[in-house]
Amino acid sequence: DSSGRDCDEDAVDTVVLAEAASPASSKPSRSRQAHFDDSEAGTMLAEAELRGPTAEDERRFLRSVLRSCEILNASGSELEDIVNHFRFVRLEPGKKVIVEGVVASESQPGLFILESGKLGVWKQSRSGNASNSMLGERVCSYSKCGHVFGLLNLLHDVPPQATVMTESNTSLWAP
Repeated sequence: DSSGRDCDEDAVDTVVLAEAASPASSKPSRSRQAHFDDSEAGTMLAEAELRGPTAEDERRFLRSVLRSCEILNASGSELEDIVNHFRFVRLEPGKKVIVEGVVASESQPGLFILESGKLGVWKQSRSGNASNSMLGERVCSYSKCGHVFGLLNLLHDVPPQATVMTESNTSLWAP
């Protein structure tokens, strides 16, 4: 049972890339892409406490995490510009952060950095097996401070391949 384990980032990335490349999960056209709205995941950012990184320790945390994302390859003033775009988000349990198949938008980011809390990752069954949850099968969780998620969907311009939902009071950073 994988429902209690933390996600292996490489395994999750491999699934996202494999499904994105699969003909069975062809990318929807721009005109047919779903948008993040009240019916899918609530108004996460509208309900959340939003503020930029004000304390030096917050800025240092974001710089450290973003430097570790080799794919971003940012430093100096470019890195500071990226840090300045991040906003702090505090969420209660049961809030959907990312919804499977729902494309990120300007008002709803697709990239997140976990500061504290726990999130469950849920995947709709492709095999046709019945699930006890409307979210699908819980495949893993995120609980490690500094965990970055949502990046591959943005880089490869594909809809998320899983739903990510808070399981405890959670603090995130999002651009």
